[in-house]
Amino acid sequence: MAKVKFCLEMNSLQVECVFDTTSKNGKATVGGMSENSEMCIAFIQYYPKTSAIEKCGSTLSTEALHKFFGLNEVDTATDVNNPTVLSPEKFRGKSFTEIVEQFSWTTESRNDFQELMSNGPREGYCTV
Repeated sequence: MAKVKFCLEMNSLQVECVFDTTSKNGKATVGGMSENSEMCIAFIQYYPKTSAIEKCGSTLSTEALHKFFGLNEVDTATDVNNPTVLSPEKFRGKSFTEIVEQFSWTTESRNDFQELMSNGPREGYCTV
């Protein structure tokens, strides 16, 4: 049996997922819930039971993600997970997924993006 670990008040847990997309020949794989998307989900059990929390998570801040891809304004009215770009004008009307898929990935931009995903500002949430 695995050794019991304790997570005390004000501690945090971090889960890191690693994806091998070398078979995609340089094309981006966007996160999501379809079989062609990248997903990272961790299930953690805790004791004692509390009714105060149903689920918690975190993600890279939306602002940091949009800044990386050069987006100024997006419309999340139709799809909060894949918003439509409003500005800059050159991207207007495209979905966020289209921007990611058409991005000119280089070794440097990949490294910068991985650094941003690993160490960039996070947005956390919990539902009750």
